[in-house]
Amino acid sequence: MGLSGAFEVYGGQVSVDLGRLEPGVAPVPLQLRVQSTRRYRISVQSLHNGNLRLGDSNWTVPYQVSVGDRTFTLTGGATEHLFGSGNGYRRESLPLSFIVGPTNERRAGSYSDVVSIAVAPQ
Repeated sequence: MGLSGAFEVYGGQVSVDLGRLEPGVAPVPLQLRVQSTRRYRISVQSLHNGNLRLGDSNWTVPYQVSVGDRTFTLTGGATEHLFGSGNGYRRESLPLSFIVGPTNERRAGSYSDVVSIAVAPQ
């Protein structure tokens, strides 16, 4: 598994800047790269259950993640979807997007979350 596009690495962790938070798909070009010889499962989990959080405050902005044509709702633990055909060796570059929810009446500042993405054989 790999990542390509607009991201930086700090201390071994990937950091993605979503820019100014506006409702809808954040304009950040990202691709999740997967190599596989069979079907595989992608799971996505959010530390703050699908909410970008302003520091240690209670101010949040909800969001979802999409990989390829599948959307991962991040509330209540990890969400999984199956990918791939299982017909021999394949390299896939799947679009990775962040879908930002309502931002009206939110305090200005730097919102963040920690997202974990795992790929495993079916």
